[in-house]
Amino acid sequence: IEVRDLFASLPARRRFLRATRSETQAVARVIADYALAYPEVAFRLTADGRSALTAPGSGDPRDAVAAVHGAEVAAALLPARAERAVAVEGEADPARCEVVGLVGPPSLHRASRAAIHVVANGRAVTARALLPAVELGYEGLLPGGRHPMALIRITVPPDQIDVNVHPQKAEVRFRHERLVFATVQAAVRAALTVAPHLAPVAPDLASMPSPAATGDQQAPTAWAGFEFAATPNSPTTGREVIAGARTASYVEPSPAPSTPGRDSEGVSVLRPLGQIEGTYIVAESSDGMVLIDQHAAHERVLYEEVRARLAAGDRPSQPLLDSALVTLSAPQAALIAGGTRDLAAIGWEIEAADGAAVIVRAVPAALAGRDVTRALTDYLERLDAEERLSGPDRAAATLACRAAVMAGDRLDATQQRALLDALAKCDTPPTCPHGRPTMLRLSRAALERSFARR
Repeated sequence: IEVRDLFASLPARRRFLRATRSETQAVARVIADYALAYPEVAFRLTADGRSALTAPGSGDPRDAVAAVHGAEVAAALLPARAERAVAVEGEADPARCEVVGLVGPPSLHRASRAAIHVVANGRAVTARALLPAVELGYEGLLPGGRHPMALIRITVPPDQIDVNVHPQKAEVRFRHERLVFATVQAAVRAALTVAPHLAPVAPDLASMPSPAATGDQQAPTAWAGFEFAATPNSPTTGREVIAGARTASYVEPSPAPSTPGRDSEGVSVLRPLGQIEGTYIVAESSDGMVLIDQHAAHERVLYEEVRARLAAGDRPSQPLLDSALVTLSAPQAALIAGGTRDLAAIGWEIEAADGAAVIVRAVPAALAGRDVTRALTDYLERLDAEERLSGPDRAAATLACRAAVMAGDRLDATQQRALLDALAKCDTPPTCPHGRPTMLRLSRAALERSFARR
């Protein structure tokens, strides 16, 4: 199909067209959506004599993504899949939903939602109501104000979708929207949980083009896959791994290997070398150097520990010998009143007193031994500032942030090793619960290029 002189016979319509550049961008968006919705169809868009998009029509969605977003992005995307069916009262057939697609790792994000593409029953749609389902799958994994990249293909029975909502058929309504929402979220979360983690990294100098590079050559995206391997018999809980930093209850981990290598499954093992300003752990890997933010890393360890206990119905609480009366500001008291259940779930036992005062009878185990007044007020300040998470996750993330080892805390070699081992056992080690990266990687190739060794 070739289109020329669009609206040539409708001068009134042409009068209200925007600038050529804006209209070209609009056309490119439409072609991109069609290329992603129909990967089996070849598309080619030429604008001002330049090839703007070429989709091969191979039938592979990853090839379509490569045509729209680039080969490096396409190669990094993770396969996602989920299928659910629920019985519907009064109907013989259950409601069904199948979701397949490709989602970006947490290190791959954009400033807007424009890179989230949704296809429903073979139709590219806007689906504003489903975008939060995609982003909820990344909850706690992305920096603030950033959005993931994803291609989500939804398939439901024809009688469970209404495509006649928008004149351009750009929006749809699902008969069982909650089912679709939950299936999309499950597919995204499953892909991020089981796939190898791609950690945010420092710019890889070895991947940058030489000064002589010309033409359309582009440097590969500056991130790469990386995983930790845990050392057997190392401390497994958040309190154990860093207990020695502030108390004498440190549990001795297994010795660190003298040189980094690979475990039985071929995963890179880290060897801690020391600290920078008591904040960053310097570690050697089998293919270069890694910097770990000790606070962000310990946050991730404690956060997953608290969530696991919540899922098991365990409330890690430390009763106080003498209850503490804490006077709060009115906003802090209102914050407690509105989140009593979530606070109790992570170990706080608080009763209202006169005015804005409260009586604290127990604190989370992770905060045991701290000054009660300061621990509570600091916790509430962090809780109020937390905007990315909600409910129990918000309470758990705030507790992890407050209990984690801080910047400036000196850790000896065994404590550093214990933290790296605990981080290795996390489901999502690359980021803290707030989406900040826990590690940066500099490959051996980048080091050699920096020192003119290659």
